Amino acid sequence: MLPLFTLGAHALLVGSLLAPSPDSDGLPNAWRPLAGQILLSSREPDARLVDALRQLAGGEPAHLIVIGTHEGFEASPHGLRPLSLGTLLRLTHQDQAAIGLLLLEAPADASDSTRLRKVLAAVLDRGGVVAAAGSAIEALGADGLGLLPNAEIGSGSGGQPSRTNRFRIGLGDDASLLLRGRRGDILSGEVEIAVGEGPGRPVRRERLAAGHPFDWIAWSRAAAWRSRDRFTPIEPRPARVDAGALVIVGGGLTDEIAEEFITLAGGADETRLVIVPTAIGEPAASRSGHDRSFRGRATEIRVVHANGPDDPRWSELIEALAWGNALWFTGGRQWRLVDAYAGTEAEQQMHALLARGGVIGGSSAGASIQAQYLVRGNPLGNREMMSEGYERGFGFLPGVAIDQHFTQRNRLADLESVKQRYPELIGLGIDERTAIIVQGSTLRVVGAHRVAVYAETDPETGARPTFLEAGQRYDLVERAVVQDG
Repeated sequence: MLPLFTLGAHALLVGSLLAPSPDSDGLPNAWRPLAGQILLSSREPDARLVDALRQLAGGEPAHLIVIGTHEGFEASPHGLRPLSLGTLLRLTHQDQAAIGLLLLEAPADASDSTRLRKVLAAVLDRGGVVAAAGSAIEALGADGLGLLPNAEIGSGSGGQPSRTNRFRIGLGDDASLLLRGRRGDILSGEVEIAVGEGPGRPVRRERLAAGHPFDWIAWSRAAAWRSRDRFTPIEPRPARVDAGALVIVGGGLTDEIAEEFITLAGGADETRLVIVPTAIGEPAASRSGHDRSFRGRATEIRVVHANGPDDPRWSELIEALAWGNALWFTGGRQWRLVDAYAGTEAEQQMHALLARGGVIGGSSAGASIQAQYLVRGNPLGNREMMSEGYERGFGFLPGVAIDQHFTQRNRLADLESVKQRYPELIGLGIDERTAIIVQGSTLRVVGAHRVAVYAETDPETGARPTFLEAGQRYDLVERAVVQDG
């Protein structure tokens, strides 16, 4: 039995395969969370599913509509009425009531398929629910309507996606799955998620049951990157900053660290500071007050935030990055920075700011994002160190992985696991109220506590850190403490 939800939204039950939509071969940041919800069931359409549809659509006020016929299923006893695609498309734009649509047959020609896609998009854009049952679940994937870019949807386990830039969602017997935003929740039965092998990576499968959600955008990103290259080169670029400076804080910005940051940018009168609060997430990122730590320290400050290139604030962000000589990332969750800026003009402008001698800083999530390898990138929680699809930081400091709140949250073993998987990387664990300042290949420790450097891995004892105190320096290329004198 499908669990029922009460949602003031639209619902749509799709029951037939349509002509394929164009493939999505874009880079990972091409995907955005669903505005609405998608419901998938491995059963054929039945009364239980229609009851769930009615509940999802908000109950009796909803429009319940059927297109086509399906053997063994009678629409009229369920209160479903026929409606043409043209009328339905107008309804989605003109009527604010919820809509429940049961599609039992595919449109006969390509123009009708195009109109159906517009209907589905309109329903989802209004926060609605699109559902498919039985063999028709395939219609919502990359070979059908393409509502989930790079996803192939079907029944059963053990299958692999047909292309390396896709992943597969396989529903077991009597399984049901609800996709909302970026999250997939198994409502009943089991669901298998799989991505094909890529350079340096074997086929990956996860069989999930209720209580074990997954992030479909992360799987999309993982599939796309597997089709391109091995994530970490065998010999990464040397860990050095060729121009400018980095200020990387383990959490908690102190006056001392803030003053160091502004000094590196040229002092109060010369600093053109750009603050990016995107990692905090909405609605907090769009509120004021993110400049409080730098008020009185820099005379020119711009706080800019955009959720990707489609955001109306995007041009303001790009202009500010071109204007600034100092960039600061607030704390929050680093995956939000990846979703908004990775692979875009904004990331290019950030690198350009550093290349022209600017300074880039950040705390917590704003620290980890500066590394080549991104830890704790899983959008569903921050405990997983290596989350495929979210392993690429912005790479201001190549050849490293950076963790924060290090000693305070007892994260030593976590960074050791990354070093064991990727021995070519240098692991940096930074305590709260502590920062590293990187110029060239030298880092200098500032603040109240310590920094752990995981530079080498012993086959017998594993990765063991070198701990640095405030004032100490470390050469990241030589992988050695810089001795005074």
